[in-house]
Amino acid sequence: MNADALGHQLLAERIARVPELLRSIWEKPPGEARSFSRPIKRVVATGIGSSEAQARYFAWLLNTFTDIPARFAPLAVFVDPFGPTAADHSLAVFSQGLSANAGFALSQTRSFAQTLLFTSATEAGQRAAGKPARAEFLAHLTKGGAEVMPFPIEDEYTILIRIIGPACGFAAAHQFVEALPGSRLKPLAQQAGELLAFANNPVGSQLREDLVVRADQWKSGGVLLLPAPLPEFAQNIACKFVEGLFWSAPCIVELMQFAHGSFQLLASGPRPVCVVRGPTPFDADLTKRATDMLRSIGIKPTVIPLPVAPAIAPIALELLLNPVFGELIRHFGIDQANWPGKGLDGPIYLLDGPSNVANP
Repeated sequence: MNADALGHQLLAERIARVPELLRSIWEKPPGEARSFSRPIKRVVATGIGSSEAQARYFAWLLNTFTDIPARFAPLAVFVDPFGPTAADHSLAVFSQGLSANAGFALSQTRSFAQTLLFTSATEAGQRAAGKPARAEFLAHLTKGGAEVMPFPIEDEYTILIRIIGPACGFAAAHQFVEALPGSRLKPLAQQAGELLAFANNPVGSQLREDLVVRADQWKSGGVLLLPAPLPEFAQNIACKFVEGLFWSAPCIVELMQFAHGSFQLLASGPRPVCVVRGPTPFDADLTKRATDMLRSIGIKPTVIPLPVAPAIAPIALELLLNPVFGELIRHFGIDQANWPGKGLDGPIYLLDGPSNVANP
């Protein structure tokens, strides 16, 4: 008999490993300034699933802390050739396990100035997992000049929810941008203590209790009010509800946007709300205004302080929320090892781009 039939023990082990694995990323030597055969002029970043948030975050970091313009593009955009501007772009692909879907973008690497692949996949690991075609494809990519930025862990399977990859993918994106020539991004290593303080932080218990007490309401979809720029790359927070608990995704709303429709919707039909308060006085003021508005319509929100700079906020939120959802998954007896629809998602999940392993 499987002692961990629901995958709860494995989930707890992975949650416990996140701080040490993050440390393994930011404790690496900062390295020399990156140089490429062609300078990075502009970037198009892509990813799907838990990698979408990382790609969006990477683009935001570049736009905010470097002089390199960047944008996010969904993987489906790469069904057709990217177009004549590809030669002026660097392609950044985030794919923890080198998913089949990533092949749509990676099939066009020769059209771009260079390719940056953020992944946990290795040739040896892919072969060991019985994926020789993926291993060969990765070998051709690296032989063709793609620069691979590895992050842990390669084999994050067995249970549905991703815990390690999302946090470490954010850190890998940050580490890359902080090492670029002229980058204005503060190194992660200088913020390690501040970040690790969020692991098992008791502040998260407020949200956990609210999710337990009002589970029937949250299951139908609550509302998360987040300070800017977090909503731009908060997809992984929604994944914790959907893939962790199999609840409807919460509506993610930027705090200043709250008065433009979302508040009126709540006034017509109350739903549970969690507000994340950012580090600035403006964030505190927006949070107070939003909570006052919510109380005026009979909603008592849960408020979680997140007093860190926006550039590390998504990593801090991962550290804060992972233990919360680990406890919730155990509390509600969610089967993470044999999830609903397991094995039936292949028509889209296994849809591969025209990678033609021999000609990536």
